[in-house]
Amino acid sequence: MKFLLTALLSVTLASKVFSFTVHTSYVASSDYALGDIVPSSDANVLFYQAIVALTKDTHQLSDTSQWKAWASSDIPNSGNAPTEDVPESSPTESAPTSTPPTGAIGQVAIDDPDLAETSTGTRIINISTRGKVVGSEDDDALVGGFVVRGTPGSTIRLIIRGLGPYMSSSIDSSLLLADPILEVRDNKGQVIATNDNWKTRYSSTDPDPATTLNDGNYAIYTTSFAGVGLQDNEAGVLLDLPIWDSTQAAEFGGNAAFAGYGIYTAVVKGVGGTTGIGQVAIDDPDLTENGSGNRIINISTRGFVGTGNFEDLVGGFVIRGPVASTKNFVVRGLGPYMALTTGSDIFVTDPFMRVEKSGALLSNNDNWKESYSSTDPDPSTTLNDGSYPLYTTSFSGVGLQDKESGLLLNLDVDDNGYGIYSNSVKYTAP
Repeated sequence: MKFLLTALLSVTLASKVFSFTVHTSYVASSDYALGDIVPSSDANVLFYQAIVALTKDTHQLSDTSQWKAWASSDIPNSGNAPTEDVPESSPTESAPTSTPPTGAIGQVAIDDPDLAETSTGTRIINISTRGKVVGSEDDDALVGGFVVRGTPGSTIRLIIRGLGPYMSSSIDSSLLLADPILEVRDNKGQVIATNDNWKTRYSSTDPDPATTLNDGNYAIYTTSFAGVGLQDNEAGVLLDLPIWDSTQAAEFGGNAAFAGYGIYTAVVKGVGGTTGIGQVAIDDPDLTENGSGNRIINISTRGFVGTGNFEDLVGGFVIRGPVASTKNFVVRGLGPYMALTTGSDIFVTDPFMRVEKSGALLSNNDNWKESYSSTDPDPSTTLNDGSYPLYTTSFSGVGLQDKESGLLLNLDVDDNGYGIYSNSVKYTAP
């Protein structure tokens, strides 16, 4: 993938500028010169960057940014490597061949199958998917597509954010997306709004936070967000998005019958192509018990799924409604269908899904037509009972693939009027 090739290129270029030796094997207790690269026999470690004696400072395959840094002059805990030119390496001194990090593109999806034009009561009010941004292209980003439903010709007010630094209380800051940038696009791919730092207007045609998100009415999403507040270099916009009338449906959806829907995409990347763990979030700030009838009915976020720490694709979502109410939702972990629609091989081949409520496990699923265990829902009487072909047989024109994950769950609202859930997509079953 792009990020791996970039890292390999960095190592190659560094070998022509900085003075170090590439060793063919690691000998315990041996001394190595400052900056030497020594391969490891550990399958989870690419190489050691020697300081004096090789005793610490391993490089994990999942930490590409550190790999790049260690191939330059900024070697951790050591000062700078010598800068004199060195001759071209001989074939026996070439850098060790590496095994690419294990990972591919997956997708986490949450759907409200109640497609009535307007529907009050229990509904989705928040979706926030955490994943690893691994480069500057769309395939390397967090891409959150979402669908809204309601009265044709009306609008729905949503807060859309690109996050990273606020998670430093639970994830090492060095792993996080330090400066996310957000784009919101319509169903034709045209950019509706862009934001880099949420308190600052990105351009004269973008929303002004002083009169929208930062006007004092949305403190729960800014000042008190997750107990720490929205960080200055995180991205955010408040938008009134159209719910299509018949003319807009024909223009943006290709069919006037899609009146009453709106389809949009939020893309989160790192400024300057930077990488790290980030988050895309969509919030409906209408927190009344039953809502207006206009609502979010789907989000499906695409992103990198790996085997390293924090490399699951985690879709957290919040439902709102009358106390003790329940409602069916479809949750899915996807990958193979995208290979069929794009002809590309960059997608997860056998995603595994784990659904939790407030941190407690509700259900697992590996292949959607089968129960993962006796305690998990039986698809033949739930998701695959013939009532949900939109999410299975006709999904994206190719159907839900046998190795993709899916569950129909009846989710409940707690005594406070909210229900907090998460849907995690893993690279493979544990």
